[in-house]
Amino acid sequence: MLQGCDGYLSNTIINFGDSLRKKTLSTAEEHAEQADVVLCLGTTLRVSPACDLVQMGKEPVRLIICNR
Repeated sequence: MLQGCDGYLSNTIINFGDSLRKKTLSTAEEHAEQADVVLCLGTTLRVSPACDLVQMGKEPVRLIICNR
């Protein structure tokens, strides 16, 4: 970890038609609201409700999207 960083990197994949448990989505929203930066890898940002998480970060929302 970088100095001053006590967070964790989570690997999560959401596909079209996937259902999320309420607890999973609630936890994701809590973490998203605390995020200083959001890193999205290989995304269309069209799969709801996961696509809404990227806008929940601290203002100003810092969003990094890496697609092929």
